[in-house]
Amino acid sequence: MKGIKTTSITNWLIKINMLEYFADENGIQLGITTQERLGMYGSYKVVLYDSNVQQFILDNIDTIAYYNTQKKSYNFNTESNI
Repeated sequence: MKGIKTTSITNWLIKINMLEYFADENGIQLGITTQERLGMYGSYKVVLYDSNVQQFILDNIDTIAYYNTQKKSYNFNTESNI
């Protein structure tokens, strides 16, 4: 058993056009938002996933786990995943 990396989830969302560097139109409609926060070393942006996005990730966890173990050339059939 191998854990799923958080970067795999992010990269998968980018691959299926739900996320760019920050949320794109598809991601915003699903519930991905960005906020600017102020930290010790200045301001930074965070990407937030509401409950709809979290459920979408859970519904597609098998695909994400597969993506986690594949090379970047894996071609998703995004229509069946959205």
